[in-house]
Parts: sequence; structure tokens; C-alpha cells
Amino acid sequence: MAALTYFFRLVTLGNQEQAFLGARWIQPTLRLTPKRWKRPVALRFISLSPHYFYRSSHNAQLSEADFLESEAGRNASSRRAIFDAIIAKYLTPGATVLDYGCGPGYLAAATATIAAKVYACDIADGVIACAEVLNALPNVEYAVIPKSGALPVSTGAVDLAYSFAVVQHVTDQVLTGILREISRVLKPGAKFLCHVVLDDQAWQSETAWRNDTSLKGRLKWHIGLHCFGRNASSIARQFEAAGFANLRIVPVADLGLANGDDICSQHLCIAEK
Repeated sequence: MAALTYFFRLVTLGNQEQAFLGARWIQPTLRLTPKRWKRPVALRFISLSPHYFYRSSHNAQLSEADFLESEAGRNASSRRAIFDAIIAKYLTPGATVLDYGCGPGYLAAATATIAAKVYACDIADGVIACAEVLNALPNVEYAVIPKSGALPVSTGAVDLAYSFAVVQHVTDQVLTGILREISRVLKPGAKFLCHVVLDDQAWQSETAWRNDTSLKGRLKWHIGLHCFGRNASSIARQFEAAGFANLRIVPVADLGLANGDDICSQHLCIAEK
């Protein structure tokens, strides 16, 4: 079963690093799927990524269909909790928001309950296609981030940007480009909320990952399962170089989020354009 799972993950990879569900055939498959089957098919695609749906002792006995719906509900609930505890306090009605690395769109959908407009962007064509099925709203615009990294958003158009469960998956070089592009689309004085993993001994640095020549290490790097830990000083340098100021780094646990999500033990960067 594990080998089969890895096979399906491989065939859904796109041409960008970390682009699970980036395979070009996912979008036309969903487009051609009859309306009544679009949701279950989209959920099945999402389950092929290692980032969203998980089998555990709590759902081990569920049928496949019930498991998919249960995990969809868990994702929606956990993202709503992140919105309520973190994002809402920086958001005003009528704001234009950028969700960078939106995945299936659960956090974008929560944000859209207050924001006038949400640009929800991700590098994977397939995950965007799934988001358009699972979390379609009139004030959410889903878009694929091209390989160049250029966001399909006008300069200075965004009042608030956020990114969760993204930075730990990208190299320093890629992160530099992401920060500069987010800085470009923000209005002067606008804020960027960025979830990071800092000073966690359980997370390897980018250098350690690159030096791991084991078969398991190389395979994880190839299919995009590498996750990088960083330190506060390196993050601060990158934010400053991208044009951000007044950076604060706070434990997520201090922000009132207690939903069991991994980010509860990690950190949030709060920076200003």
C-alpha cells in the first residue's frame, strides 16, 4: 500500500519543486467529471498529496468515502480556527487579501467571509482545480503561480497577505523570491503573516538535507518531502532584504490557537511593507 501511495504521488507531481497535484492531467479530468462526482473526485485527488489528509487511529475504521469527507471537515475546521485566532485580527471588511500557497482553499474560504477579495494562489495546477471545486466563492480568485514566481496580482493591490505551511518546504533561494514578490503586491504599510519553523531540533536545515545522500533522503528530496528548519536571524535577514520592516516573531501558541494543528508549536512572522 505504501509503495502504491508513493507511485500515485509521483504521477501527480508537477514540473515545479514541491508541486504535489501539479500534473497537468488533473485539471482537465476534473473539468470533464460530471457535476455530481466533482467533489468526491476532487477529494480523492487531494488525498494523494502528503500535506492535507491523514489516516489515523481516529479515522482508521472509516470507509474511503467517509474518510475523505471527515478529513475535508477537519481541514475546514482547522483553517477556520487559524483564521479566527490569527488572521481575523489583522483583517478589515473590504480588504483585498493574498493567500500564498492556498492548497485546497479552506483558509481562503474562511478569509472570504470578511475580506472583499481573496487572491488564492498555489504552484500546483491540480490543487487549484480541486480548490475551485471544493471552496468556490464569488470573492475568491484562484490562480496558479507560474514557474517564474510572478504572482498574477497587481503591484500594491493587497491590504494583507498570509502564508501558512509553505516556507518550511522551500529553499532559501526560493524563499527570497517569494518574499520579494509578496512585498511587491502589498500596499505600503500592509502586513504579511508568515508561518515558520524556527530553532526546532527535529527539523533539518537545508544544508543537512542537501548533504543527505541516503536513498531515503534523496527520494524525499526528489518528490518534495523535504522540510527545512531555520533560525530567527536568517529569517530576519531575508525579510529585511525583501523590503519588510518591523518584523516580529511570536510563538503561535501565544496567539490563542489550540486546535492540535502542527503550527501550534511553531512561530508566526508578522512583518510590514
